[in-house]
Amino acid sequence: MNFSGRGVCVAEYKRAFQQPDPRGHDRWSIQGGDYQWYLPDRLSGKQLRLTRPAADRLAAVTEQVTQLGRRFQERPLPALYATLLRSESIASSRIEGVREDPSAVLLAALDDDAQPEHSAARMINRNIDAVRQAVEALATRQRWSATDIDELHHTLLPAHPVGFRNRLVWISGSSPVRAKYVAPHPEHVPDLVEDLVTYLDSSEDPPLVQAALSHAQLETIHPWTDGNGRAGRALIQAVLARSGLVSGGVLPVSVIFGHRDSGYVSALNAFRYDPSRGEPADAAREAFVSFFLEATSDAVVVASDLMAEVEGIEASWAEKTADVRAHSAQHRLLELLADRPVLTIPYALDQAEYTDSQGARRTYSRAAIGKAFQALAAKRIVERMPTRDGRLLVYRAPEIMDLLVLTERRLGSVDLDTVTSPLSKQSRRRAPDLPPHLRRST
Repeated sequence: MNFSGRGVCVAEYKRAFQQPDPRGHDRWSIQGGDYQWYLPDRLSGKQLRLTRPAADRLAAVTEQVTQLGRRFQERPLPALYATLLRSESIASSRIEGVREDPSAVLLAALDDDAQPEHSAARMINRNIDAVRQAVEALATRQRWSATDIDELHHTLLPAHPVGFRNRLVWISGSSPVRAKYVAPHPEHVPDLVEDLVTYLDSSEDPPLVQAALSHAQLETIHPWTDGNGRAGRALIQAVLARSGLVSGGVLPVSVIFGHRDSGYVSALNAFRYDPSRGEPADAAREAFVSFFLEATSDAVVVASDLMAEVEGIEASWAEKTADVRAHSAQHRLLELLADRPVLTIPYALDQAEYTDSQGARRTYSRAAIGKAFQALAAKRIVERMPTRDGRLLVYRAPEIMDLLVLTERRLGSVDLDTVTSPLSKQSRRRAPDLPPHLRRST
């Protein structure tokens, strides 16, 4: 296979020897031994040729995503965008074993002192920042660079050194000798990432194919010692946003990947084909694209249903506050709650402003903000949220917070409905716990 600008590069499993390490923690590390590592094809310069069934499925799912994208643009809903953004980011973190109550995550985003620097809540917020960066900043650039990809990763893990890894990495096992997968040796990583960016900037593959293949390729390259999965899932959102398919929203694909990890791993393994066994490149790539299309289709269904639920919540809020003046603190708090369903009084004081009859920007008093929160609580739009020390006044919009939990749980169901199709044992381990007040109704 010929690849433009880089000559010929065919995927290959290569053999290497791990030197014995007397300081190792098991016999495989101490003794060393032979292992295989993978050097993938380059993606740039070659368009994927799908089989007819796969091409038909691609067309159908692309139409699904396009229709959803139109709805995002025609009916912008700040609460929907914020909920999808956080649902995707929380799920992406959960895949890596980083778990925290969504309310604690959103509180940590408002108050740096609410959680320690290396807490799960702060880590998840960095994931939210990375997905937001992918959708709102990276997606607006016509051309990308390897540095852009590394900066996306650095947003996730700011303590991680800038740049790509300079050592061997592998998946599972205490040494490469026992690993399930050993990534390319570090000297190959910069060129492989450059090729990935070239592919994304020049490929004629459809956007969903680009999103699928670039994600699988990034996971195969494993450019960093940590955070590869989260960066790869954020890259999906950037590719889809830059293509124009999804604008003003986020597809919750990470939740699908998390609940179908055995299928995801199988698809990735198929992507890492072995030409020496006669395995064709297009079939390997199509296997991952097919998995990705099914995940995307389910994500569209759930995002569409979530949009209807958010519209219902916003209509209910409007009805409950119909007699409130337009410039009142209550209305401004509703706008803030749509984007951040957990608020503190200091944050609201800093963000809430209005324009007076003379066109001047004005701020609300602390008393006005406090009374507005109390009024919204009386209307059951917000509720007081317990905190660790009990001194900080925190309010949350329970209907929006419930959507975060219920959306992820729905995606763990085969039928996307936990009533008709309860969560599997595997999904129950992955899914967030159901709040007590929802256990009777779902």
